[in-house]
Amino acid sequence: MIPVAQNEMLTRVGPGTPAGEMFRRYWLPVGISGELRAATQKVRMLGEDLVLFRDEFGRPGLLARDCSHRSTSLEYGRIEGGGIRCPYHGWLYDIRGDCLDMPGEPKDSKFKDRVKHTAYPCREIGGLVFAYMGLGEPPLLPTFEILVSDSFTRRASMDWPVHPCNWLQLVENDQDPVHASVLHNDSSFSQNSLFPTMATRIDFEETEAGVMYTAYRPGPEPGTTYVRRVNSLMPGILAFGPGRSPDHHDDPEFGGSLRWRVPVDDTTTKMFSVYATPRKYQSDRTAKASDMGGIFVKRDIINESLAGKYWIAERNADGKFILDETWKQDYVAIVSQGAITDRSREKLGTSDRGIVQLRKMYMEAIKAVQEGRDPKGVMRDPAKASMVRLPRTNQVGRTEDELVVSYAQF
Repeated sequence: MIPVAQNEMLTRVGPGTPAGEMFRRYWLPVGISGELRAATQKVRMLGEDLVLFRDEFGRPGLLARDCSHRSTSLEYGRIEGGGIRCPYHGWLYDIRGDCLDMPGEPKDSKFKDRVKHTAYPCREIGGLVFAYMGLGEPPLLPTFEILVSDSFTRRASMDWPVHPCNWLQLVENDQDPVHASVLHNDSSFSQNSLFPTMATRIDFEETEAGVMYTAYRPGPEPGTTYVRRVNSLMPGILAFGPGRSPDHHDDPEFGGSLRWRVPVDDTTTKMFSVYATPRKYQSDRTAKASDMGGIFVKRDIINESLAGKYWIAERNADGKFILDETWKQDYVAIVSQGAITDRSREKLGTSDRGIVQLRKMYMEAIKAVQEGRDPKGVMRDPAKASMVRLPRTNQVGRTEDELVVSYAQF
């Protein structure tokens, strides 16, 4: 358990809150590059209402939603004149928040030069649009191999429902290897038939960019061991490195994935993902290399969720809940904890060491920001920045040497 005050510190994400200011020190995904065209997109991030758009020069911009004039929503604005024009009185803002035009003011007026609309810098990488919502000079963009290497093709998406709960509940689920053997214990529809077997050994360790667990289970053949590694990276990323399915070891090796848990506000969380496929495996025969075992949610479910109609579990004719996909099982386990879990009531066991380690990491990151330092994982010196590679997620072997951390070369 943790005190109520600490739970508040970790879960509240609005402007000026400890966790909110921590998140604002990172580049966060706000949209999909391929879906950002001429139309504006309404965005809510970290408790702020914003509008995302691409200007006539192809540059992405993220501005406060309400016009600085009289608060009409720029969601209905027109992309023209080098920026976005308010539909009410025509005030025109560029991607930096500078006011370029005020049609109702005298031609010689300098008023527009004194207006600075809230704007956040945006960059595109790996198929995602990232924004920096913090103070001061933005840090370097994330340098994960999955995002930047020419060895991969990528698919950026929002393939998961919006969750009506706090961000930390989703992140804590990532460092909980025991739930995989209980919640996902029906091999008939799990993407991994070895999950139902309880791990015989679980290691948790701090990494350069976050924390990682390593779970050891009996392998698919007698005398083999199956090792699964799951990374939680700052500020809220579930990361899988390359790895073949232990059930189908002859399949092409999946390139890996990154899944950002982005707080919409205190009680709503959405996810942006990038899935990587090694170029050498791209063909119709090897489509499995790109689908990570078919765990994606159906598009119609996603569309309803993004419109604010969150997924609700259905029952069969016998009244039992239909939780026949891995994502549904995770969803109900996470969301049913409540909008913000009261962690002062919990009773943690030895298998919860990863969750304790996660909370410690976030508290240290919050403290760093409060003291004017960069939190874990933020890079500013190009000379020290290097491409972040993820270890293989799935490994099967017979000896310790075959099960040590390894990296794929594509």
